[in-house]
Amino acid sequence: MLCLFGIQLQAQQLTYYDASCFPLLGKATQDTGARYERLPDSLKNISRSPLWNLSRNSAGMAIRFRSNSTRIALKWENLFNNHMNHMTDTGVKGLDLYCWESNGKWRFVNSARPNGKTNQATIIANMQPQEREYMLYLPLYDGLVSLSIGVDSLSTIDQPFIDYPIRKRPVVFYGTSILQGGVLHVQEWHIPISYRED
Repeated sequence: MLCLFGIQLQAQQLTYYDASCFPLLGKATQDTGARYERLPDSLKNISRSPLWNLSRNSAGMAIRFRSNSTRIALKWENLFNNHMNHMTDTGVKGLDLYCWESNGKWRFVNSARPNGKTNQATIIANMQPQEREYMLYLPLYDGLVSLSIGVDSLSTIDQPFIDYPIRKRPVVFYGTSILQGGVLHVQEWHIPISYRED
């Protein structure tokens, strides 16, 4: 009985792996000061400070991996610990996990909700122990200092087997807000309305 309890306890433990061991999608160049930044260091001294700070946000980037774990957990440290009045912290500095389904589509799994600059969250648990492909989208309006993926200690985590999304030809986005996609800057219109009584 004690042996079975010990095996169950070990299976319940999490082992964390540095996300830098897995493919990072959404970067045009590897010549950046840190892994989760978007612009090359050569642009730092010629870019306006607000633009450079936005380039350090990880919007548009995703980590690809596969695992047979019954749960996926995350540890991450945000670069700025940003907050916004018009967007939740989950959108600003949280992470979104997707899973590849047999029908050939990505399915949203859950969001890892932040509670500060340094965070730890179980994003999903109680799954059947079968191998799945994952894509983890990074924060929109904050950057990352570090990111680790946690899986059951007795499970495996490895490079993605499926080469998807397919990246044969590059797509270039001009500007930073188009990748974040969370905020529209709309001019307020004042339309006079007249009322008539018949």
